[in-house]
Amino acid sequence: MSFAKVMELYRQLRQELVRYGGTDALPPIEGLALPTREDDELSFIRLVVWSYALLQENGRVALRFLRELGKLPKDPVSECVMSLRAWLTHNLSLAKDSDRQRLDLARAWIRESCGRHLMLDAEHWQRCFHTLCAALCEMLERALESCAVLEHPIDGPHNVEELCQRLRKNWDGYLFDQYVRAAAERFGLDDIDVVAFRTRHVTEWRKVVDVAEDGKSGQILTQRIETDLLKWFGDALPLTAAEVLQRVPLSPMELSTLLLAVRRHAPISRLQLESVLEGLAEHLSVVARASAPSADPGVDPPR
Repeated sequence: MSFAKVMELYRQLRQELVRYGGTDALPPIEGLALPTREDDELSFIRLVVWSYALLQENGRVALRFLRELGKLPKDPVSECVMSLRAWLTHNLSLAKDSDRQRLDLARAWIRESCGRHLMLDAEHWQRCFHTLCAALCEMLERALESCAVLEHPIDGPHNVEELCQRLRKNWDGYLFDQYVRAAAERFGLDDIDVVAFRTRHVTEWRKVVDVAEDGKSGQILTQRIETDLLKWFGDALPLTAAEVLQRVPLSPMELSTLLLAVRRHAPISRLQLESVLEGLAEHLSVVARASAPSADPGVDPPR
């Protein structure tokens, strides 16, 4: 099966979906280099990356909707593409269970496609290329068949409205960042990596947006993000022990007692903790001055 056939089916599916859901139903995949051959590593990598953009990014909502509409089982090509992309473009670690599972799935697919667990020559790359193209074509053909339900005289309008509603609730990842940043600022978590935190939780946040009533997405999403932030940083302090010691000279026992006491009131912002340390430093300074021996110039020092 050729990539030209994949592109033709993709064009037909996009044409059908745009009729009902507008251009957002299946946005064009732009900016990606396309395969120029069928029997080399670079072309296979480009095919996998393009497939990932179709299945997990631009077409994620529409393809899932059509699969549910046609009462079709989950297509294995999606999991296959995710594993192949991770294997080809990520630094997978055998020490991580999730990475090892991705690697095992990718190698199993390659072995089934070309008879080896690694592609070593042009024939192997070509077999894998054709196998993936065939899987994509089968998936796209089923999606096209499901599009017919959108034209049903009775159920069609309801199905179209459902598709449009899902598209409205389909948030790109970066849209969550403003909510994360605002919540982090409220809690004084100024040093958080917003993108990393979003990447870790975005799948669950999309589910929150999906089930929220119209007009309530922002409120419910804010509550969920604040909960996740508190859970992640609930036992953490905004300053390290070394930073505390730079502000207040404490013995090891005093430092441990202070940090344990502060942690009971977590989450605490950096500003709040710095204010506590400033007050403590001032108090210790007063105590030190009061306990220092007084120097009375009218009294001779002992000899």
